[in-house]
Amino acid sequence: MATGLPGVDSCSRVTSTMITNAYNQFGRNPAFWGRYFTDYTTGSDCEYSASAESSLLRNAGIKVLPIARQTANVGGTEQQGYSDGVKNVNDLILTFGSSKIPSAGAYFFLDVEYGTPLSAEYYFGWARGIMSTSDYVTPCIYASRSDTATFKALEKALNDYGMGCNGLWIAGWFGSGCYSLPDWDTYSSMHTPSYSISTPVLLWQFAAYCNNMDLDEINPNQSSLLNHLITP
Repeated sequence: MATGLPGVDSCSRVTSTMITNAYNQFGRNPAFWGRYFTDYTTGSDCEYSASAESSLLRNAGIKVLPIARQTANVGGTEQQGYSDGVKNVNDLILTFGSSKIPSAGAYFFLDVEYGTPLSAEYYFGWARGIMSTSDYVTPCIYASRSDTATFKALEKALNDYGMGCNGLWIAGWFGSGCYSLPDWDTYSSMHTPSYSISTPVLLWQFAAYCNNMDLDEINPNQSSLLNHLITP
């Protein structure tokens, strides 16, 4: 049996009730909470709010996994990607302060939803934008396991443009609702990309819409991921 640490992500702002629900789901607090960072001026509840969430997460020992959220743009141009990347990282730094960005490098996951696939040009621009804005923020991607177009675009960015990617967060759901933390190896087909790519899988989102949270598992062979997340 190989089971990684649990995590969650949500579009809703974190509350004490949500933390309790996550604890009850896993029998422990999640190791991380995935939250969205688009632009510091964005005010929706989907966006992380330091004043509302940081003390709750810090007191519960839960790290923040940052997600870059501009899904309608990810098939666009290099210029659009660069602009978005700069905004994303400035949001992260203005929210937490530069001293909270891990010296090992904060992993920033670009949200790519199925039906709006990534373009190689956008990824190149976005990754260049985030790394030119901070020496301590590095690119990763969230995508559905069946999103072949996105994985092909990423491969093109890696091979043709020489842009790196630290890892993948793969969505492969059992379904909507609450599910127990699964064995990583038993269900390997659910977190293996449909198109073979060398970038490692760091995380698996295995269920959605469990008490306003999606449920995640860290690859048990990638426990160092936590060194690249943010302590609020």
